[in-house]
Amino acid sequence: MEIGGHTRAEPISRAALALAECSDDPDAIAAAVHARHEVLDPAVAPEEVLDLAARSLDLAAAGSRAEAELWGRLWRLDVRLTVGDLTGYDAETAALAALADRLGWSVARWHLLRARAARLLLAGRPGAAADVAAEAFALAGTFEEQPARELHVAFLACLAPFTGRVPEWPGGLPAALARFGSEPIAVAQIGRLAMLGADRDTAAAACRALRDMLPDLAPDVRHNYILLSAGEIAAWLGWTGLARAVYARALPLAGRYLNTMTACHGAMDRSLGVIAAAIGEREAAERHLADAVAMEDRIGAVAFAAQARVAYAEVVRTCDGRRAHTLAAAALATARRLGLTAVAAAAAELCRDELTGRELQVADLAAEGLANREIAARLHISERTVETHVRNAIGKLGVTNRTQLAARLRAGNQYWH
Repeated sequence: MEIGGHTRAEPISRAALALAECSDDPDAIAAAVHARHEVLDPAVAPEEVLDLAARSLDLAAAGSRAEAELWGRLWRLDVRLTVGDLTGYDAETAALAALADRLGWSVARWHLLRARAARLLLAGRPGAAADVAAEAFALAGTFEEQPARELHVAFLACLAPFTGRVPEWPGGLPAALARFGSEPIAVAQIGRLAMLGADRDTAAAACRALRDMLPDLAPDVRHNYILLSAGEIAAWLGWTGLARAVYARALPLAGRYLNTMTACHGAMDRSLGVIAAAIGEREAAERHLADAVAMEDRIGAVAFAAQARVAYAEVVRTCDGRRAHTLAAAALATARRLGLTAVAAAAAELCRDELTGRELQVADLAAEGLANREIAARLHISERTVETHVRNAIGKLGVTNRTQLAARLRAGNQYWH
């Protein structure tokens, strides 16, 4: 489907499916089902995508069309990921495994490995996910190398926020942007890789291209990744105008997951929270990020929950030090347990004791048991100033009272070890 063609394609695909069903021609119905699927966004129309999957499975059962069953299984898998139904996803993966064994097709085995890699990532095992993805990529070289290479890079890119290892695009990102600059999905991927690699020039070039593409962006299965990538890149670059426009457009996606077999990026609310924070909507950012943490906790996506907690802590660190520390400390514990190097580094930075010299001086005296009046007299400052410094120290260190403050200072500043 060409850029800007969705307005025409959507009603045409609906009419084509109705006509095909009237014809009772299985081949026509199969083609129409595929065409209809191409114009749908699983995050917006999950029930219709599941209905198309059911029709494809029915076609397979009625006419021994194995490829129809394969597509039906794959569509179901992506919907389960989008809505956060991992129990359903596991059941569908088992069904796909049985189909792959029955058919003996390399392409079916490839899809199965991709499904398993995504599940391993959601289970908090990015290293194992990378190994299975590499196995899938090796298998794909036997039948469809170029598209598989791009899908493989996309999956490695979604591992980077956890591992810190940003995949390289063959030939470099600027060359890739010059080559694929007319393809929204490729531009979004290149821009995200540039952001992960701190390449501001390439990220800006990709973001400019995405800004021009967004008005005509088709609301299909690729839409949400492209849109939210544009928003996150714009937020990182400080382009508040574009970030604001993306936020308004993406707001209806709250409550869904940006997860597919191709790549998993977690709850869309995390992206919305990051973008909202960049445009100064702090209350909205906090709400989105709290929802993102709850969504990841609900499905047991422990790595993504840690990532969301870090983003949440970054937003609230200047206004609520105690909550920021609690969030970052929880993320740090998870990241260290799972070996999420990049998340651990970000969480540890948020957990640092950043007391000013005067705050530390006042906190030390408070920890010794001195009252505010005694501290004020010793340091020749007002009691109110002492109260302020004590309150700031308590907030920054993530404790709730002077007793905990004393214990914290006795433990030393390297408490995260």
